[in-house]
Amino acid sequence: MKLAPRTDRRRGVAAVEAAIVLGVFLTFVLGMIEMGICVFRYHLVAGAVREGTRQAIVHGDYSSAPWGPTTIGPIDGNDSHPLVQAVMRMLVGVDPDSVTIQAEWLDGDNEVEHRVRVTVAVLHTFTLPSMLGISSLTLHSDSTMQITH
Repeated sequence: MKLAPRTDRRRGVAAVEAAIVLGVFLTFVLGMIEMGICVFRYHLVAGAVREGTRQAIVHGDYSSAPWGPTTIGPIDGNDSHPLVQAVMRMLVGVDPDSVTIQAEWLDGDNEVEHRVRVTVAVLHTFTLPSMLGISSLTLHSDSTMQITH
């Protein structure tokens, strides 16, 4: 006569396996979400630095309110400078205290066809630092363009 298999012990094993797999799965999914947010923030920073550079290239020698050629910054996102205002308009949802902006005139003046470089750095704080082993990351982008007028 055959005895019926005991399923009581298997249910305990299945619960332990489910807990392990679920923990790994949730860590992976939440890590992907965190990295997606970081990539999105970097995209915001890249767009903001391009906008700041566009503003800087139209404030050359022929502008009614020229900027440069002395370096602007590094200044934080709370400053009232027009460059900061142009950059911060693009950084929606980013804490101004975590933003650093700098503009440099690479050729020493702000004449037409000379270059200006704007650099923006944003300190991104991770929501789930224990998963990634780090608590923050500096997202840094710069853009160089020629002054148009």
